[in-house]
Amino acid sequence: MNDENDFPEHDEAEATEGQSTGEAGAVLPSYRPAREAAAGYRAMAADAARAQELVRQAVEPLQHVIADSQHYQQMIRQAVEPLQHLIADSSRYQQMIRDSMPDLSGIMPQIDSRWFRGLADTLTTVHRVIERVFPSNWHGESLDYTAMVPVLEEGIPLAWVPSAPVIRDLLAATDGQARARVLEVNTEEIVTACRKALSAVTQPDLQQQTALLDDCLTMIEVNLSSGAQALAASVWDTVYRAVWRADPSLNTAGFFKYKDVAKKLPKVDLDDSTLLQFRQACVFTPFGKASDDFYDSHPVPSAFNRHATTHAAGASQYSTANALTALMLAVSLVRELEQGNLAYTIRS
Repeated sequence: MNDENDFPEHDEAEATEGQSTGEAGAVLPSYRPAREAAAGYRAMAADAARAQELVRQAVEPLQHVIADSQHYQQMIRQAVEPLQHLIADSSRYQQMIRDSMPDLSGIMPQIDSRWFRGLADTLTTVHRVIERVFPSNWHGESLDYTAMVPVLEEGIPLAWVPSAPVIRDLLAATDGQARARVLEVNTEEIVTACRKALSAVTQPDLQQQTALLDDCLTMIEVNLSSGAQALAASVWDTVYRAVWRADPSLNTAGFFKYKDVAKKLPKVDLDDSTLLQFRQACVFTPFGKASDDFYDSHPVPSAFNRHATTHAAGASQYSTANALTALMLAVSLVRELEQGNLAYTIRS
């Protein structure tokens, strides 16, 4: 049923010839628009007639081609006729195959659809658990978790940040230099992912570190990546020590020694770990590379290194890729602490 809003409004002066009012009070359109539309259709009909004439003129020279085509069709029919018995034999063979198949119709009533519904419900529950436990940047994505391990061991975070497309690019890169280029090319997207992760942090005792990391993001946006790297490394070190301080299993003779603490951190085990253990291992695995010892006798590393960032400031250690790595290390850890599964005691 048409609503009164389906018809255009008219002034009373226009409600003349061909116009009436329905029971609902809707004003029907006057015949003028219909007359104009009819004139348009007549013009279209004339155009169509002209087009048909043009087509007829173009087709006439092709009549002999059509006749030849009919001749060729007759030749094909004559060639195919001797093959009819082969086609018939093929049909008989198909019927023989169908007759030899067992009758499965009696089995179907025994299949209980409730079993499939129960399986679907179970898979839905499993999916919810995975979504709740896995980092948000993995949700709904098909990522190669086996391929993640060497990238994590190289010191690049993949849990909570960066986004899944960047993770795929990092996994596809052939070496450390290529992965550094991936980070630099995706600077803007990584900054966005870090802001998103930090926006989910609500724990009061993490707010100071969150604010400092937000300052790091701002510095990267205005091309002050060196300052961002130094500050992000310091925030990461602060939060890292907060976990060590609260976890007796990480105790290293009463003082913080990076290499020794890193050895006690969770390791990725694809065969024998819970989803939570796997997530936490992915957060902590990059810490080993970032905590490597660096001495004056060593070349200044080109990949992010906390010690070199502090004690060897310069072009070898400071880069956009390293600033992003330091930032992601800190954001990943802060975001993991927000989940509430790890104890920590921050001194600030």
